Amino acid sequence: MAISDEKLAAKVEVIRRDQSLRLARRAGASVPAHVVNDEILDLIVAPLNEASLMRVWTEPGYRGAAIALMELGLPERAENSVVVHALRDVTRFAAGIWTLGLYAQPGGLTIARFNALAEAVGYGSRTWSHAAFAYLRFIGYIEPEASSDDRRERRFRPTARMRSAFRAHFIRQTAIIASVQPELEGYAEELARDDAAFDRFIIATSDAQLTSALVHRQNTDPTMDVFAKRRNGMPMFWQLINAAPPGEEWPTAEWFPISISDLARRCGSSRAHFQRMLRDAEGAGMVETDGQGNLRIRRRMRIEINSFTGLVIIGFGTVRRIVRWQEAAASSRAA
Repeated sequence: MAISDEKLAAKVEVIRRDQSLRLARRAGASVPAHVVNDEILDLIVAPLNEASLMRVWTEPGYRGAAIALMELGLPERAENSVVVHALRDVTRFAAGIWTLGLYAQPGGLTIARFNALAEAVGYGSRTWSHAAFAYLRFIGYIEPEASSDDRRERRFRPTARMRSAFRAHFIRQTAIIASVQPELEGYAEELARDDAAFDRFIIATSDAQLTSALVHRQNTDPTMDVFAKRRNGMPMFWQLINAAPPGEEWPTAEWFPISISDLARRCGSSRAHFQRMLRDAEGAGMVETDGQGNLRIRRRMRIEINSFTGLVIIGFGTVRRIVRWQEAAASSRAA
């Protein structure tokens, strides 16, 4: 299994320590520090364990949900060009989530607040944040706010097109995952009709994404990074999984033929780029090729993809619980 309860507990303690140090370092300074509330961190990590993954994997609808989630990552099947573009780069997709989450919070979306979040993950520097903002503006994800009461720092907002695109994507994911997470029943419809509900959802999703990145940063074993950390990596990965025929396991453990040229074309990559990905995946023990156009997905990769998919499913249930906890806390304060 790609998740270890013991290792995860150790990683969470590192995260708590790092957050405390970051707050102490920035205490009294005008530069913000981004941390995840301790109660929310507990809600996020509580279901990240071997038992939760096993429960998800044994749900009768798991395989169908996993395949449906996979298909959302296939460029030729997607209806959402903005999200297709975002999914070609995991950092770009994460930045989209974080900009939406920051904007929905009282402090708004500023370069300083974005940099504080990026710093927590290990990306941050003022230069990086300015470059990231320039790029996000260039691709039409964010724009300056027309008016702001705070003249000390310019505020930005996600463009209507970007917000709508990400919202539609998350609504589709929520509807799929509801088949194996009963607590999400009706939530997709709520996100579609209620702007405030989507704001609460994206704030919680931003915290969950940040925590996931903090945990992942401590990994030392081969992971999905073989695919995710390269240009267009995840679309290439999903194309490869989609090429596998049905089998007793998902994805199948049997050999099957592939056409590198066809798969590369379908996800908008060059044949050479796709070939390099396969070579690296084979070197990491994820796949095996026979030199005659056939490929086999090895056990390590099946564990990785099912762990990744299972954690996505668990994560959406966690986001729902965070939102409910925040709503209850707000009601208590109002009373």
